Amino acid sequence: MNPQVEKEARLFVERAMASGQSGTCADAAELAALNSEMSERMPEWYVALLVSVPLCGLEVTWHSEEADGAIEWCDVKGIRSESLVCYLGIAILERGFINVGSDPYGSGDSYFMPTDQGDDPPVFQVYHDVSDQADEILADGLLQVAVRLPDLFRQASIVNQ
Repeated sequence: MNPQVEKEARLFVERAMASGQSGTCADAAELAALNSEMSERMPEWYVALLVSVPLCGLEVTWHSEEADGAIEWCDVKGIRSESLVCYLGIAILERGFINVGSDPYGSGDSYFMPTDQGDDPPVFQVYHDVSDQADEILADGLLQVAVRLPDLFRQASIVNQ
């Protein structure tokens, strides 16, 4: 796992805990089963991150030049739903995008990262109402939330409980 990703994720969790939030670690066996269902598309480093850092369930807000939003970091059940049940995730999973979070306010515009950009990928909010075709979704339905995953952990604001 990229040491910078792990460091920023742990610092993020510490900030969340100081604000009254607590996340959970993913269950290794459940995550392995999900990754098998996803044809092993989830990178090993991300599996290691989810089972060792209690990110699942944490809610954060983010800000960019284009928009603001909120993310609830998905647990195994959420990743399964967003990647294997919802049409948006099904369409872009084949293109190497895996779900990392959902919109806690119910917009349906979930969060994904590409798995073909190493262990320090960008994070995107993906608009659900663009299309059900991967090419169209990836061309017109992505909003980059963070250039790098550790940037998101470092810059996100914790939602107070």
